[in-house]
This record gives sequence, C-alpha cells and structure tokens, in this order.
Amino acid sequence: MASELVRRGHRVSYFVSEQFRAAVLATGAEFVGYADDFSDSIVGAQWKPEPGKTPPFGRLFGMLAERADRLAEPLQDYLSTLDPDLVVYESMGLWGKLAVTGRDVKSAAISPSYVMGRNSPAANMMRARLQQSGEPFIDPVRLAAVATKYGVTIDDSMEFFTREAPR
Repeated sequence: MASELVRRGHRVSYFVSEQFRAAVLATGAEFVGYADDFSDSIVGAQWKPEPGKTPPFGRLFGMLAERADRLAEPLQDYLSTLDPDLVVYESMGLWGKLAVTGRDVKSAAISPSYVMGRNSPAANMMRARLQQSGEPFIDPVRLAAVATKYGVTIDDSMEFFTREAPR
C-alpha cells in the first residue's frame, strides 16, 4: 500500500523503530525512527508465558502503555510539522491514538493480521481471554497516568483501544 501511494505522488511517513528502516525505505516512504525496540520486550522474560499457559495480556498492555508514554509526545511533535490528510496507526500502538486524539486529522487504526474494531473477532477474543485470566486489560495505575498526561478519558481500556480516536 505504501509503495503504491508513493508511486501516485503521496508523501508517506512511517514512525517506527530502527529495525524497520530498510523495509520502509524500500517502499519509497520516509523513515522517521525512534529509539525503542519493542520486539525485545515481547520475547523477553516479562512477556513469555509459563509453559502451557496463555501469555499474560495484562503485562503486554502494561508495556504498551509504558511505550505510549515515551512515544506519543515525539509523535505529536513530528505530526505538528506536517498537515497530514490521514494518520494510520497500528491498533495496539496506543501512542498513535494518543498522538491524533484532539487533532483535526482523520485517523484509522489498522493491524497487519486482524481488524481491531469495537466488536471485532480479535477484540472479542481478547475480552474472553482477559475475563478467563482475571487480569485487567492494562494495569489501571499505568493507564491512569498515561490518560492524565495526555488529557484523555479512558474508562475501559479495551474500549479505548477499539473506538475511533476523537478529533
């Protein structure tokens, strides 16, 4: 999609970690990097489940909230230098949603492997797993800190991830 948009004369920028530089540049898009390698955390001890158990979603989303706290502000700063027609962000990248919230810009949440809408199969599956585990979707203390910092209301973290970003 990025290659085709670039071919048609659109400016396409990716705000992603260094590990994606070559793939982004191969599309002709602009690479805007940040110093945060999320993959190390996913494969690290804090994400690995015990043998035979479901991965600890609460910890995963806690890590996402921590990253949002580090990445939303730099992304907001970058977006303030542009006048984008559309901002597309990964549905689990809370920093993307925080960066567009309150801005007069169209946005869309996507995922390369599933659709993350309010009642999508992926969202419903996550809700079911969380209910079974008894864990909060995101640690409420971490979530409250991020929400306060960015002036947003997050009553239900799963709902926040699956609803449209307000303009």
